[in-house]
Amino acid sequence: DGEFRLLFGRTPHHSHARTHNNRVLLELQDSTPIWIHPDDAKKLKLEDGQMVCLVSAKTGKKSHPEKLKVTKRIKAGSIFIHHGFGHQTKAWSKGFDRGTSENDFVSDEVDPISGAAAFHNGFVIVVKG
Repeated sequence: DGEFRLLFGRTPHHSHARTHNNRVLLELQDSTPIWIHPDDAKKLKLEDGQMVCLVSAKTGKKSHPEKLKVTKRIKAGSIFIHHGFGHQTKAWSKGFDRGTSENDFVSDEVDPISGAAAFHNGFVIVVKG
C-alpha cells in the first residue's frame, strides 16, 4: 500500500548522464519531474506542479523535492523519472546535484530469467515535499 514501481528512461534533451552538465541542454530541462497517474495523484491528494519527494521503500533514502507531473502517459501504480540526473560530481559546474538520481532508488536485484540487472524492481513512496 502506498508503494509505486519506479520506472525511468531517457529524455529527448539528454542522451547520457554527461549531457547533464551542458548549459544549453539544461536550459531545455534542468530537473526530473516525477510522473504519476491521475488516479494515484487523486488518492494521495496531490496536484500537478506540486513539490514532492521520493522515498525508497527498501532503504528509506529520500530525494530532493521535485515537481509532480500528473499524466495519463504512465500506468497507475508506477512512478517515472528521467535518467541521468542527480549527479554528485562536484567538478560539474552546472549539473551538480540537479534532479533525482534513479540510482538511489533502483533495485540491486538480478532478474532470474535473463540474469540482467532488475532495475525496474525498485519501489518508492511519494511524500509531499
